[in-house]
Amino acid sequence: MSDRYQEIKRTASEAQDGGRYKESALLHEQAYRYAREFQMLKESFDAGVWSAIAWEHHGNSLRALDLLMELLQAIPADVSEYDVYLVRKYCLVIVFKYNPELSKLTEKLNELEAMVRGNSDLPQADVPNLRGELMYQQGRFEEALEQAELAWSKYNERGFLKSDIAEEAIRFNLQLSRVEAAKHWYDLMLVIEQESTNDQRELNQCRILQRIAEASFALWEQRYSDVDSSLRALEQQLEGTQGANWWTRYSELSVRYFLLQQRYGDPLNPKHPALIMLASHSQRDKTVFAVYERFRLFLDYRLAALRFAVGIEPVDDYAYAKKQTISNGTPLLGRLAVQDRILRTRRAGKKALREAQYLDDCFRCEWRRNQIHQRLERLEEIADSIT
Repeated sequence: MSDRYQEIKRTASEAQDGGRYKESALLHEQAYRYAREFQMLKESFDAGVWSAIAWEHHGNSLRALDLLMELLQAIPADVSEYDVYLVRKYCLVIVFKYNPELSKLTEKLNELEAMVRGNSDLPQADVPNLRGELMYQQGRFEEALEQAELAWSKYNERGFLKSDIAEEAIRFNLQLSRVEAAKHWYDLMLVIEQESTNDQRELNQCRILQRIAEASFALWEQRYSDVDSSLRALEQQLEGTQGANWWTRYSELSVRYFLLQQRYGDPLNPKHPALIMLASHSQRDKTVFAVYERFRLFLDYRLAALRFAVGIEPVDDYAYAKKQTISNGTPLLGRLAVQDRILRTRRAGKKALREAQYLDDCFRCEWRRNQIHQRLERLEEIADSIT
């Protein structure tokens, strides 16, 4: 019986290492049910934990949470403290993504910190990693970066992967417009890759996050041929993987890149690659953060379509490193068509602002609303120029 369990568990772990999270989740769940049937309670608990983790990475967090709640109902006496820790950690991670009540998140994070404190066998970097993400969502970007640096210094080869910490630091630095500092963390990712030849899971994730970082840097610096090559490499790297967040980030970067390429013409053309990619963008990541980012991306798409209509050169509304220039072209569409696009962009702005308001209220901040208001100011600047 134990041989059969070990066989299923080994295959499930191989799928996890390769980023095939749905496959891993199903196999781990099979091992979980099998071990429980034969009263192998410790083994059953371990397989259940990793099934939940795989479901969470795949994007099916509700199924993951159901399984975690089931595990908490009956914790075997001989189960490892690490497995219990993982259950409590991923309960927090999922609640963070779907019901981010600040006081509750802070309370649960403090409980996790108390569990880790004084126990060197548990992941020492996880709590500052999660606290940094919490501060980031509150708009406390400098403090978030300090937590990422603390997580890096505390890393003990357990918990979140080391490339997770580097990715977090890259994202926080870009939020602060510190591209060169972000590139320093990218260099550290290259070191992680060199040191992870025997860790397939870390190696695969590190390479994916490198491609995401490369495309982000190139977009920020308007090196569009480099964006194209990085996105092609990222697509190849993602082939066969089942991580919802990775595919969502690939889709958003692709949409932003396509909108900046004038050779594709009108973004509202049904054959425009940005519109095609945008149509598939909503099919993967369903977290509250992904919902907001999707509405923000759609607003940027509408702004791009409006700029095309009035003959304004494309700009990236995310980094906005290059400002829009109002008087640099001739309107390509008639007045009624332009007014229709202005109206639709305003509607997209209202929807994005609603999602920004929800998250800002959750985290008691204003930075997302400011993001949307800045875009709406650009919209009205265009509208004023044609009245």
